[in-house]
Amino acid sequence: MGRIFDYDNAFFRMMGKLVDVFFVSLLWLTFSIPIVTIGASTQALYYTVHKQIKGGRGYVWQEFFSSFKDHWKANILLTLIFEVLITVLGYERLLLRTMAENGGGDNLRIMYFVLVFFQFLIGAWAIFTFCYRARFIMDWKNSLKNGLLLMLGYLPRALLVMVTLAVAMFLIYLLPILICIVPCLLFLLYEVLLEKVFLAIMKPEDVEQEEQLSMEQKRDHE
Repeated sequence: MGRIFDYDNAFFRMMGKLVDVFFVSLLWLTFSIPIVTIGASTQALYYTVHKQIKGGRGYVWQEFFSSFKDHWKANILLTLIFEVLITVLGYERLLLRTMAENGGGDNLRIMYFVLVFFQFLIGAWAIFTFCYRARFIMDWKNSLKNGLLLMLGYLPRALLVMVTLAVAMFLIYLLPILICIVPCLLFLLYEVLLEKVFLAIMKPEDVEQEEQLSMEQKRDHE
């Protein structure tokens, strides 16, 4: 009977994680509102998911705000680059749709979906870049380059990022309240996909340290 009210049992740990998922998603949404800070907010989201939600180290607010505060200025330029690219493609896509609706041929419709694909590809590039910056200290130029190289080098994972991003956006479109949980859940998936990529490019001593932290975290939950 006592185990039911034991705050270390599996039920209370699961409920605690669900609360964290909700809280982190709201933090991401709140800190993304200025638009130009969405990159820093996304980096902080991945950092918090990796370290606290998945790793069990630190506290949600502390980890998120610390990452955001330390990197928001440095990420503004990167954010603007991705936003300009996506906006330009979006404008071209709207023009194509208008032309297609006014009697354009099938080629216009094909080009429309090609532009949609490239918009999501840039979205995946942005996710790779900001998640990379959450794990490695790097200037914006090399972050941009390395994010692109990693995305192209692990294209199947990048395509999965694109598909899940599209599904997440569609679900939020259908039911806007889902934005309170979907961002964190989505990045829990990305953490699984991208950590294998990041571990592959880390120094052996850093990988060993990561493994030790993971083992300690598992022992704490036993």
